[in-house]
Amino acid sequence: MCAMEAASRQCFSEYFSMYCHILRVGRRFAFVCCRKADIDVNNRAGELTEEDFEKIVTIMQNPSQYRIPNWFLNREEDIKDGKTGQLLSTAVDNKLREDLERMKKIRLHRGLRHYWGLRVRGQHTKTTGRKQQHQLQKRANKKEKEANEKGKLIEYSLKN
Repeated sequence: MCAMEAASRQCFSEYFSMYCHILRVGRRFAFVCCRKADIDVNNRAGELTEEDFEKIVTIMQNPSQYRIPNWFLNREEDIKDGKTGQLLSTAVDNKLREDLERMKKIRLHRGLRHYWGLRVRGQHTKTTGRKQQHQLQKRANKKEKEANEKGKLIEYSLKN
């Protein structure tokens, strides 16, 4: 919600583009929320009243109550509760982490590919995507060298 307050200070943008600064709220979803709240989308963000602001926030948090179709939302049929909803800001990261942990826990192929850092969606891996592996290998070698140097320093100090 901090992104909305920061964007509302910029009076030159429209309402719906102000809401696009929130994570996982696109132009279409913001436009639909403004339409459901009966707010003119061509007005400037600085003209937004507190009542309108609260109305749009409630619509974004409970889109199914305002008859926004399920196919329009970004989280269809959650695994735990089976509900469909719109995830906003930090909830997206939390749900993604939970999903990946669940997939790893049940040893799902997709979860294991995420865990190993490989491509998940069926892309070829023989010739592409090696840069990341090379960088990871460099980091591992660097850490190993640092650990060896620390070990040598400890051995040297013990001898003296």
